[in-house]
Amino acid sequence: MTKSPKTLFGNFRPAWRHYFKNDQVSLADILHTGVRPTIVSALDMTEFDTPWSPNDIAVQDAMYAKYGLEWTVVESVPVSDAIKLGLPERDKHIDVFLQSCGNLAAAKPKKTIITINAMLGPDWMRTNMAKPFDGYEESVAPLRLGFSFEEMAKIDLTDPNFTDVPAAWPNYDSTKMAETLKRGQELGAEKYWDNLEYFLAKVVPALKEMGLELAIHPDDPPFEIIPGVPRILQTREDFERILSYGDPEVLKLCACVGSYASGTKMDAIDMVDHFGSQRRISWYHLRNVTKRFGDNGELLGFDESWHHDGDIDFLRLADTIYDLHADLKTPAIGRSDHGPDLRGEGEQPGARRGYTFTGRSQGLQYICGLFETGR
Repeated sequence: MTKSPKTLFGNFRPAWRHYFKNDQVSLADILHTGVRPTIVSALDMTEFDTPWSPNDIAVQDAMYAKYGLEWTVVESVPVSDAIKLGLPERDKHIDVFLQSCGNLAAAKPKKTIITINAMLGPDWMRTNMAKPFDGYEESVAPLRLGFSFEEMAKIDLTDPNFTDVPAAWPNYDSTKMAETLKRGQELGAEKYWDNLEYFLAKVVPALKEMGLELAIHPDDPPFEIIPGVPRILQTREDFERILSYGDPEVLKLCACVGSYASGTKMDAIDMVDHFGSQRRISWYHLRNVTKRFGDNGELLGFDESWHHDGDIDFLRLADTIYDLHADLKTPAIGRSDHGPDLRGEGEQPGARRGYTFTGRSQGLQYICGLFETGR
């Protein structure tokens, strides 16, 4: 008898990020990974003044269920820049956020994880979306995402006329981006913290009543990329602070190990062990990076790498996560977060750099193997 694709490897539950109608990767493709991952997705809408409707949620949920896939992690219910900046419309946007979360809770009988981030404006940032891996002839080299301080200095997102952005952001509006970032520069880091505390004080008690978890993704990368624009999640102490703003049963982390490892102020495995032992990690983003340093030890940037070949010892990371969840008696949910662009998939219509199929599938299989055979 042919067995169905596995959903659990040791105590690891693989996950897959899917963009629903706007994804080059089909639902059939996901089953070709050789596993049956839990789905990480969101509605394909970015409006901050319109809640997600029960019908739209049900339609998307049913489409995944048709393929035997379960949508358990929402990434992300959008948190507007108006909330982060404390603008007059923030209370309306918070109400909409909670309406969307309430509709998700009502539509999905199992506990759902809502993922958000605290980044202002450009969200995650890379300066090169198709950088060849070292050690290959350029014509056949796999491609990866990279970040360079030198290149970032040439990208002026505070200029309303600057449109040569490296990332394929949907509906990019250079004038709106410049206005948002300048407001962030004027606001400063402590006021930014105040605004996030205000938001979390409003939403965490409501989410507890709904039976939802709220997972905060780190700043990516975890350092200032635009002069004066707050990036507040750069150290372990920063994460201690933000977790202090809410009930530990609700407010947790999306532990993105690649983000932790992209700077010099955090050790990825230490972060997982520290917060995991406090039961403050909801789920995991799993990718590897290789940092680049200058002659004087200064950080020049980083490149995303193969899961098995970077600054993070993935075998030790898997052991750490395994031990944490053996104690918790719950599986660790994690997705292969980004992957190399292989076989030219990033050049195909509708492709998202970092989110092509083969590279992420390869990474997911490697991670599942670590958990399956490592114990």
